[in-house]
Amino acid sequence: MNEEMILLFPAVLKEKIRTGEFVFPNETEYKFDLIEAYRCYFRNNDNRTIDREDFRSHAEKGIRLRGTGNRKPEYYGTSLFVSLDELENIESLNKPGKCIAKGLIYDKGGPICKSQKNTHICWWMYEKADVSSFKKI
Repeated sequence: MNEEMILLFPAVLKEKIRTGEFVFPNETEYKFDLIEAYRCYFRNNDNRTIDREDFRSHAEKGIRLRGTGNRKPEYYGTSLFVSLDELENIESLNKPGKCIAKGLIYDKGGPICKSQKNTHICWWMYEKADVSSFKKI
């Protein structure tokens, strides 16, 4: 990966790519058609517009995971789903303040990796990725 592309990522991921601590999975897609997806995010009764802050990865939030979680590529990506039903059935997301947004993932916003069933997407978002297509549902 060239330095110009590395510079597009958030600081926490840039450094890991440069040092070789982070490697994109072989299945990573860099060019793809628009994908309609759902994102779970949490709010405390505010109605501000959905923005990049609602799409931060665990790494960007500074959340430390147990075990080897911090070394998994997904730790540095944003989790989205193509199936609303699947997202709503994730027990760990049933917390106060839960909101769901629907919008479009696009390749100019960063690379993705789909799950084997193609229902979950890990999106390694560029720092300035535009999420304005996402609206609360």
